[in-house]
Amino acid sequence: MKESLHTKKEPLESTVDWLLEEIRGYMSQDDGDIHTLEVNKAQKTIRLKVTGGCAHCTTNKTILHYSIQQAVSREFPDYNIIIEEGE
Repeated sequence: MKESLHTKKEPLESTVDWLLEEIRGYMSQDDGDIHTLEVNKAQKTIRLKVTGGCAHCTTNKTILHYSIQQAVSREFPDYNIIIEEGE
């Protein structure tokens, strides 16, 4: 597993990472990964970043984004999930 973009995780960020573990396993098969950039409790937003082979894939983009939304929304139903793409 690739190292996270964060050096020290907050409890909510760790929970988001835990929720994404299964999806991360599928993404790694295509040299992709997903990172938690920010969990903002005040604004109720979660910013995630898709990297590697999955960052610009148009084939499964809708399914991937839906799967991410579903996984995180189970634990954080009131949060807006923002998914960024990049290297």
